[in-house]
Amino acid sequence: MTVQAVEILTNCPDAGSAERIAEALIEDRLAACANIGAPIRSLYRWKGEIAREPETPLLLKTRAELFAPLAERLRDLHPYETPAVLRLDVAEADADYLAWIEAETRALSRARSAQDWLSFHSSTSARTSSLLLP
Repeated sequence: MTVQAVEILTNCPDAGSAERIAEALIEDRLAACANIGAPIRSLYRWKGEIAREPETPLLLKTRAELFAPLAERLRDLHPYETPAVLRLDVAEADADYLAWIEAETRALSRARSAQDWLSFHSSTSARTSSLLLP
């Protein structure tokens, strides 16, 4: 069975926070790769006002089955109150690239849900203890 790849897009307030998030997700094997883009200028409505802020795009590559635990960990690491966590399904990709993503990320067993995986991972890593869901 071929792995289903997805890309996760978020924006960070600066390159430092993007790199910190990317490194943690790769270290946790929730993402195989991260691309940190050049700074952009974002305009958005926040709490009734139009905000204009510089941001740094962060694009993560992973397996579709890891979206939920990756999203939870990303929200835990992200400095924004409500970060964008956008899943972009990859329609097709090179077989060797997909095999690399599969090799560099953790596989969820069929019997273990994303929440179970988070509980399991948090019990083995002090860094993720705050990820347990209520």
